[in-house]
Amino acid sequence: MIEHLVFFLEEPSAQDFLQALLPRVLPPHITPHFLVFEGKQDLGKRRLIPSYQKREGARTIAPHLDPIQNKSSSFRVLMRTLQTIHTHQPS
Repeated sequence: MIEHLVFFLEEPSAQDFLQALLPRVLPPHITPHFLVFEGKQDLGKRRLIPSYQKREGARTIAPHLDPIQNKSSSFRVLMRTLQTIHTHQPS
């Protein structure tokens, strides 16, 4: 039985988003863990939006997303993966 789910994330706002979303879609016995890093694409790039604004946006939007009717392909892949984990848990 899966008890821990580890996410490798490219930025802190992704962690904020998942922390707001996962309690709504994961079974309570699965504990999410987050390893946040800055991806290669950030090297040499100038940030146009301060990270705190991205993080606040992630925290604000996550509780309002509909996991079933969302049209984002990457979000649908995430939700299918989480559903697969949930449905393949031994009883």
